[in-house]
Amino acid sequence: MIASAGHALPGALSALRLRPMVERDLARATELELASYPADEAATPEGLQHRLRVAPELFYGVYEADALVGFIVSTTAPGDELEEETMSTHSPGGPSICIHSVVVAAKHRRRGIALAMVRAYVDAVVAEARCSAAWRMVLLAKAGLLGLYRKAGFEVLGPSKVVHGADQWFDMGLDLAEKRKLDFMQVRLTPLRRCRSAGTLRRCSLPTAVATSSGCRPSPTRTTSLRRHFWSDARAAARIRSGT
Repeated sequence: MIASAGHALPGALSALRLRPMVERDLARATELELASYPADEAATPEGLQHRLRVAPELFYGVYEADALVGFIVSTTAPGDELEEETMSTHSPGGPSICIHSVVVAAKHRRRGIALAMVRAYVDAVVAEARCSAAWRMVLLAKAGLLGLYRKAGFEVLGPSKVVHGADQWFDMGLDLAEKRKLDFMQVRLTPLRRCRSAGTLRRCSLPTAVATSSGCRPSPTRTTSLRRHFWSDARAAARIRSGT
């Protein structure tokens, strides 16, 4: 879990921090929820309180100093498809993480906060040990927000069967297992820091690293080989899931 101090959002949003939601901020979260969704779509105060109680590891807020300016909340579901029941209950250890609310206060909108918040939230969930059994993240989105979630890594799965309010919703999903692989490979492929100290070269942690006059760097051959192995493995996994 991200530490209580939180994780700074990138770039110009670095003054904002993503951190776990706490009980004292639920009243403010309820205000933001009711101001952001139509009455027939918004979660009730009791609903938000229930989600914090049963799945605190999936409830994060974005803060400016101590002021809550946005939040994301999810629960887990046992199945692979978005249904009314899976969106309204919590099944600990389920394979699907269902996002219920993505909210940013009106005066803070159009600054890129929602996209940065979703990306940071995905990273937090991937790093959370209590979410390790989940292999995908899903949400419902209206047509006007599909582009936002695509930028955050989600794919459109098609029109949703879930009826929630008056508008048409679309199912979207993100492969958490694939995300974990990508994060692991990025760590493996990140260039090593300079290894020279006091005028001497230290041994690099990769056996095939190349020592240069300015330090050490990963071998291009090794890097290419790792990438090729990963993408081959990812394609094989995709074929297994699709039954081809």
